[in-house]
Amino acid sequence: MRARRIVAVTRRLLAQFRHDPRTLALMFVAPLLILGLFWALLRGGGAQPAVGIVDEDQGSLGAVVAMQLERSSLVDATSMDAGTARSKLADGGLAGYVVLPQDFTSSVASRSPHLEVHLEGSQPSTASTVLQAAEAALPAALGASARPQVSYLHGGPTLDTLDYFGGAFIGFVVFFLVFVITCVAFLRERWSG
Repeated sequence: MRARRIVAVTRRLLAQFRHDPRTLALMFVAPLLILGLFWALLRGGGAQPAVGIVDEDQGSLGAVVAMQLERSSLVDATSMDAGTARSKLADGGLAGYVVLPQDFTSSVASRSPHLEVHLEGSQPSTASTVLQAAEAALPAALGASARPQVSYLHGGPTLDTLDYFGGAFIGFVVFFLVFVITCVAFLRERWSG
């Protein structure tokens, strides 16, 4: 293509844009609305994540930690048995659950407290909130801190942001391509009519 032809086509397009508010809205307002929707989906604040507490401890310290988790402002924690917690985690009813094992009280006495945290894992921010609540419950209840043993139903600690949001990015790219094709078809229709 010659440079003069490119400049002429560009001038004609800019002149048409200036006189057509629908096209301008389609090109500038629609993407802002879509980005607003993506923000609400990806960053919008939601309710506290639901967390199950499985207290299998034979001693009394498990109940203290469970009570601290139930009082936490970070999560909505409720006590339940292990089978219920596993099934609710699998069907999306829980963001995670904390297991206080049978030897929890004795492990605290030996200065090596341990607990298990099982996470759904598909949303990194929710998983980190559950972990934060579990880690905060130990020092608040026992005056000791420990790193919980973490397992994931989906995902894992080695996955990065692209792994978690890759599907959403693919959807966004597909939307963008459909948007561009629609704009081109709309403009062609205007030029031919």
